[in-house]
Order: sequence, then structure tokens, then C-alpha cells
Amino acid sequence: FKKLDPESGLLTLMFIRVDQEDHLLGEEHSSLRKSILEAVFSTLSELCPRGSSLGRVNPFQVGALLPRKNKYGAELIADELRNLVELKDFHSENDLNRLTLSCGVAEIPSPIITTAKEFEELANSALYRAMQNGGNRTVLL
Repeated sequence: FKKLDPESGLLTLMFIRVDQEDHLLGEEHSSLRKSILEAVFSTLSELCPRGSSLGRVNPFQVGALLPRKNKYGAELIADELRNLVELKDFHSENDLNRLTLSCGVAEIPSPIITTAKEFEELANSALYRAMQNGGNRTVLL
């Protein structure tokens, strides 16, 4: 992990997922899915520090690797992202006008993370906790 950010050794992994994915299933919603992910990506890229890596995990989920940010700094980014994306208006025949996101965050170094797989699993676990009870929140682990 130290090779990823040799200066501080601090690295945060954040997973972001669209809460309304059931409204976006099917080929007829592919253009809406695309515009939503583009909005999430463009907003996230403006909020993340230089040197961050962003990627699509699946059709409804984005990942961000943030160097030199602890989980509390990542939480601020996640919450600002959620607020900004929620303000955007996405129209569809399924009446999806308000979009919400759930975010899960993990950081290293951590006494419970020794491998990249554990790092990913912890961030994923935080994401699934954030998605419980309607989502629209950020969970740190």
C-alpha cells in the first residue's frame, strides 16, 4: 500500500452506488443510466483531489481511490457529491426525478486491513450498510 502513496501512506477507497437502480433496469433506460453516471463522474472528478483514480464498478456503482485523504475527508467529498447529484433533475417515464446515492468508505493504514482484497471488502461492506433502510447516506468503516 505504501507504494500507492509513498508520501503519507494514506489512501481511501470510496464506493458510490445509485439508490434507484430498480427504476433504471432494462435497455429502454440505457440513455438515462448513461446520463446519471456521467453526472456522478463529472461531479466526483471536480470534488476529488489530484491524483485520484475513478472507475465504474458496474452499471450502478462507481469507485474512487483517494490518495492523501483520510476517511473523514472522503466523507466530506461523498456527502457533497450526494447533495449536488440530488439537486440534478433526471426525468424518465418511471418518474425518477430525484436521484440519491449511497457511499461506503474505508481507509488505510488500518489495523484490520492487510491486503488489497480486505481493503476492497471493507469499502464494499460500508457501501452495503449505507444502502440499508433506503440508502442516501455515507458509511465509514
